[in-house]
Amino acid sequence: MTKPFSPRELLARVQSAIRHTRKIYASELVTFDGVCLDFKGMVASFDGQAVELTHQEFKILKFFSQNARRVISREELMKEAFGYLDCPTSRTVDNYIWRLRQKFERDPANPIHFHTVHRLGYRFIP
Repeated sequence: MTKPFSPRELLARVQSAIRHTRKIYASELVTFDGVCLDFKGMVASFDGQAVELTHQEFKILKFFSQNARRVISREELMKEAFGYLDCPTSRTVDNYIWRLRQKFERDPANPIHFHTVHRLGYRFIP
């Protein structure tokens, strides 16, 4: 913030920062359709049964949960979840999505939560 500033603007910015902090903590536990994901404890379950996930699968799920209902391209997933700056053409993302479908979809052949959006990427619907 540059000087001079009004106390109201300072208060508004502090409240905004507090709201953003709350969102981060609130998103540490995600539940949908029998799935429970605890990102802080790195624990996942489906219909009460523990599901083992890799660190990378947790990162993908967290990114999906923070961007629910939005179409996410393979390139964006590679950058945000995998940390790649240069995105080579790869089917790595497709393989991870396939594994997540196997673990969390009731019918992996007809996914409800992990949708493929033809030529664009994927959409997560909790």
